[in-house]
Amino acid sequence: MRTIILERKLSENIQQNHIKYHKDFMKEVKELIKKDVKNAKTIDKKLPKHTSERKIRYINLFPSELNSYSKDGNHNQLLIDRDRIPRFDYLDLEATLLIHIKKILYENNWGFDEDFIGSTLGNKVYYSDIIAHEKKYESEDKNKSIQITLKVFSKKNTLQLSTLERILKTTEKGGWDKHIIFSNLPFPEKCIEFVKRTNIYLLLDTELDKLMDIISN
Repeated sequence: MRTIILERKLSENIQQNHIKYHKDFMKEVKELIKKDVKNAKTIDKKLPKHTSERKIRYINLFPSELNSYSKDGNHNQLLIDRDRIPRFDYLDLEATLLIHIKKILYENNWGFDEDFIGSTLGNKVYYSDIIAHEKKYESEDKNKSIQITLKVFSKKNTLQLSTLERILKTTEKGGWDKHIIFSNLPFPEKCIEFVKRTNIYLLLDTELDKLMDIISN
């Protein structure tokens, strides 16, 4: 966030105010984290001695709830068996994919940012996950700008044609060279047919090796 503030074209007065706000905000976040860690340690001490850390973990809790349990809550409610079937973790898979994509871009001397600009269509603003920008020429107008979106599904890829139609419009309106959509599951055949002869590309997370060829040509 601090990088975004510094890179935005803001007056010095507004920029300094934003930086101060961000600094104060991060102080509060760090204090909350410290309290959470302290509460977690308190709960650990109160758990039965025979409790195996390998078999249990904390259920996701809000800081206020963790604070309550550290005082007089029923600590047995915090224990769950690791042997149960784990829930599909969208965020973990998406974060992993995001890191791999950024690594590939960095290694090939491409710049990248989180999309804090967004593409406007009508009265709505649509965001992609990454903006990749070429660093080949001195003039920014000559360099390519690519939008990359991640679509993670648990059972079936449900990407809709309406979404692709919107992306086609925002890509053209925003002047983006290409829009790449990565997914962990195969795309519907209708979507594959739709993107033919467009500047939208559909790739699986196992096809990361195709990324540079697509954005460089």
